[in-house]
Amino acid sequence: MIKRLLYLIFIVVILLSCENKQNYTVKEEYKENFIKNGSEITAAAFNQLSSKLKNAIMHGGFEGTVEYCNLNVNQLMNSLEKDLNVKISRVSDKNRNPKNKANDEELKIIEEYKQYINDKLKLFPTLRANQKDVIFYSPIKTLPLCLNCHGEANHQINTPTLNIINEKYPEDKATGYKIDELRGLWKIVFENQKESIEIVK
Repeated sequence: MIKRLLYLIFIVVILLSCENKQNYTVKEEYKENFIKNGSEITAAAFNQLSSKLKNAIMHGGFEGTVEYCNLNVNQLMNSLEKDLNVKISRVSDKNRNPKNKANDEELKIIEEYKQYINDKLKLFPTLRANQKDVIFYSPIKTLPLCLNCHGEANHQINTPTLNIINEKYPEDKATGYKIDELRGLWKIVFENQKESIEIVK
């Protein structure tokens, strides 16, 4: 009985291992639709976030913006997720919030986009897939306003703002940027899209 159980466990492990090694992609006929939907969602998310941040700047300066991000951005994204039935996040190789740390595959995408920027190529969204989800990524580049919280410490970032950043995000990596550098990626996860996904052959 024990031998049989061990054998079954062994078979399951082998099957799972094989499954994990498979690569998935979005079927060609669905790509345009996911790119369109992902682009519309990121635009909506950016507009909402940008509006809230500008309001925070007006009422509390850039220090107030850091406070707002720390307390409210996740809530804002959660509200959009419910309205749009997707998962929305931002990821980066130089994250401020530990929750926004890019995984290994995302780091590769980030490096590809950085190379495109170095080569002065136009940046486009990209799609990835796993066994059941389609993932949309869109590059985020730094605008002049971004440098007040993500530029050089004690240069673009004033001392009060830097102090709050260090207080709220003691492991912060998201400074030292210049204009038009890659800040990170918008990430939109369209869940349970098996009919749109195929195994890479």
